[in-house]
Amino acid sequence: MQPLAVGFVDLVGFTEQTRELDASELATLVVRFETLAHDAVSRSGGEVVKLIGDEVMFVADTATDACRVARGLEAVFAGGDITPRGGVAYGPVLARGGDFYGPIVNIAARLTALAEPGEVLVTSEVRDAAGAADANSFDPAGRRALKGFASPIEAFSLTSS
Repeated sequence: MQPLAVGFVDLVGFTEQTRELDASELATLVVRFETLAHDAVSRSGGEVVKLIGDEVMFVADTATDACRVARGLEAVFAGGDITPRGGVAYGPVLARGGDFYGPIVNIAARLTALAEPGEVLVTSEVRDAAGAADANSFDPAGRRALKGFASPIEAFSLTSS
């Protein structure tokens, strides 16, 4: 197990938009999403693990890099009918076959599902590790009950100072 920051960014409104597209337009939108996601993640110091429909899973060596990636994805996809939301957690993960496993991955995914459109929720470990680097600031977002976890976790909303 190695410590990594794991994040997900999901595009709220993507499904609704795709219902109005023909096959060619949908293909163009998907290619655009994939290209923009890969570019934003790599430019910000992360690595795309996989694309899951309208969601990107990424890893970064540090919590600071993961916050930069999440903010970069927000910037790229904000506007119009699609709004990004995300979740980031930091801690030990199992790397196997190009994918990542463990509670940290599950926490990041669950936080993404709870985030409001335009919000990135992070764990206290991310907040503590990233601090004010890169003009990060974190607003308390309360304790969140996550599916599959016995105790709620303390969450923070990532903002730029």
